[in-house]
Amino acid sequence: VDDQLADLKMGKLHIVGLNTGLVPSAVERAGFVPLCTLGKADGSFGYTMEFLVPAGSPIKKPADIKGHKLTFTRLDSNSGCKAPLVYLKEQCNLWPERDYAWGFSLGHEDSIKNVAKKELEVVTVASDILARMEENKEVDPAAVVSIYKSERFPPATIGYAYNLTPELRDGIRDTLLKFEWKGTGLEKQFGPEGKEKFVQVNYKDDWANTRRIDQVIAEARKASAPATAPAKNVF
Repeated sequence: VDDQLADLKMGKLHIVGLNTGLVPSAVERAGFVPLCTLGKADGSFGYTMEFLVPAGSPIKKPADIKGHKLTFTRLDSNSGCKAPLVYLKEQCNLWPERDYAWGFSLGHEDSIKNVAKKELEVVTVASDILARMEENKEVDPAAVVSIYKSERFPPATIGYAYNLTPELRDGIRDTLLKFEWKGTGLEKQFGPEGKEKFVQVNYKDDWANTRRIDQVIAEARKASAPATAPAKNVF
């Protein structure tokens, strides 16, 4: 990821798709311009962050995570790490290490599959990936229970470098926003989630809550830095 952002900043990379949690950093550090995301026919888009537990788990609500192990996906993932960290801190007064153990699966799919097999106690994932896996019969819906659904966030986003020529920038925008999904691999992969086309995004409005979450995490890391080594805590 750091290599991608460096190439974007230096003009070696012109178009890139990034997960929600990376977008603010890419905008601020590398001049990334978010253009579009995957949306429904009516132009709506978004996913929720969910806490999942195996069917039959004693964990019934996020506050019950205290004393258990929570498995995140990746440190830079909004739904897989950052949003749940902030939710547990603000709404449940639960902090990693102090109140619950934690680890990483390195992917939403792995988290979902392993919690369904009862190999993980609780995971945080994106609802659209869960929906796709259930539709494709990669996981039995009866094997997992969602104990919390967040507000909606914009999904993975495609954008371009800020310093492209106007002609190239407009060409990219027109190509993506007018692209017909029917009969393509995009329709096959994302159709089960109800996504049918690329929808234009507005960075200022659509990422407002994601930027707030980043700020909360940055402040928590700053406050805990003197007492807690980065290798021992996600904050």
